[in-house]
Amino acid sequence: MSETFACPSCGAPLDYDGRGDTMRCPYCKNSIIVPETLRRGREADENESILQTGTTGLDMGEMIANAARLKEIVATAREGNKIEAIKQYRELTGVGLKEAKDAVEALMEGRPVQMSSVQVGGNVTATSRAGQTGATMQEVIQLARQGNKIEAIKRYRQITGVGLKEAKDAVEAIEAAETWGTLPSNEAHTVQNSATYSVPASMERERPKRRGSCLGSLIGWVILLAILSSFLVPIGLMLFTDEGPLAGLWSSRVAPLIQEIAPTEIIAPLLTPVVINLPGKPKPLLLFGGEGTGPGKFQDARAISVDRSSGKIYVAEYQGGRVQVFDAEGQFITQWQVGEGKKDTIITSLAADRQGNVYLVTGTELYKIKGETGEVIGQLKHPEGWGFDALATGADGSVSATWYKNRDDLIRFTPQGKVDWLVKEAISGVSGDSELDMKVAVDGSGTSYVLGSFNNAVFVYSAQGKYINRIGSEGDADGQFRAVGAIAVDSQSQVYVSDIHGIQVFAPDGRYLKTIPADNYAYGLAFDDDDNLYMTTNQKMVRKVATK
Repeated sequence: MSETFACPSCGAPLDYDGRGDTMRCPYCKNSIIVPETLRRGREADENESILQTGTTGLDMGEMIANAARLKEIVATAREGNKIEAIKQYRELTGVGLKEAKDAVEALMEGRPVQMSSVQVGGNVTATSRAGQTGATMQEVIQLARQGNKIEAIKRYRQITGVGLKEAKDAVEAIEAAETWGTLPSNEAHTVQNSATYSVPASMERERPKRRGSCLGSLIGWVILLAILSSFLVPIGLMLFTDEGPLAGLWSSRVAPLIQEIAPTEIIAPLLTPVVINLPGKPKPLLLFGGEGTGPGKFQDARAISVDRSSGKIYVAEYQGGRVQVFDAEGQFITQWQVGEGKKDTIITSLAADRQGNVYLVTGTELYKIKGETGEVIGQLKHPEGWGFDALATGADGSVSATWYKNRDDLIRFTPQGKVDWLVKEAISGVSGDSELDMKVAVDGSGTSYVLGSFNNAVFVYSAQGKYINRIGSEGDADGQFRAVGAIAVDSQSQVYVSDIHGIQVFAPDGRYLKTIPADNYAYGLAFDDDDNLYMTTNQKMVRKVATK
């Protein structure tokens, strides 16, 4: 039986069916918190206690001990140390970051929490969501194959609830093709004794053949490619251009298929030039880097930005605090470090302005740095302290940044470093879903585009901090996202978002335009004034392509 109450924003009548604590008003489109009296009535019907436990195999003493730990977790959260409470909850249950955050927030509000796994004596009983394991594990495998190990580990932990080490071991096993052998369809399979799940037939895969027997196959591939290219390339020139009628099909289906049929490092180099030069895929204007520690080499380059005044390119390693500076032609100029070069120094974001300054987030603090030397010349502060995640600079020298300490905030600083405006819960306040991983881009008019990894969507805010629009959703269709990576905006306010399918492009009003095929997963995106797109990839290279 549904209950009716008035929307507090527009006064429209809303029907509450007893599911969830929030709902979207169909009239004003705002997210509404259901009145406590209605929620309390539902909770009383469903369960008289705050904690609902599944089948965990715990004796009474262990259940009492876990209840006591939960009480401590709630107390920690209500004292204002929400991050520590989330950490403790993950230690107790072994769930992922998002699930732990949702659970702690629910416990703070006195809402029921369904615990699907409980850690006792170092052992975790993990359960996956029914009906979702196959699709999600397919994502893990695809991410691992693409070299996006971090995202694969993150996804694996979300569906199994295991610890970081166990997830890392499992993903590395997938990469080595040792875990996925000739398994019978739907047979339960255990990875590193961490979790048990069913392997769908679509995910079965034979072990790679020994490379020593590939000579005959290699010759066959070369002959086949020569034959195909003689008549397919002219057809492709007519059909697979960026604006051609089959451009979407090429980017979302054909290009990934070609990459899949390169089973070894022997065949892949032969196919790569063909794939790069086929129509529909932008040819790189500039390509530099490679794996290494020397000047111009990268170990795990992710954050990238371009000084649009000088053309200098700044590229930061994810770990170690190393930032390298290149000229507009990709030639190494210099490098500098933050955090004294310590391995645990993490750089999550950086952005250059037109005055030769670089703004950088490390250790969740936001610093202003002289780009030529790496000298710290200032620091920007959120009113409530540390907790920055990502940032972007505006044409006027302003800085927009995301913050996550206790909320998913969006904050804008003036060119003088003063707080211009602050939007609290910029994503969760609109979507109703938690968000812990955000990226941001700013166009020439000062509009901010906030990408939420957990929500798989872009949230648009005006130069005055007013919510405007939402772009995208989770899924595999055009205009939907799966494992998003980075965001950037060109001079026409077109929005570019990278995910496992490539780089999707949207009009300023949010309409899907096209997908730019990518050889590798893009960690970072940046533009120059000519709308050339720069990207860092898991190939440990910097690629520059034209988008006009």
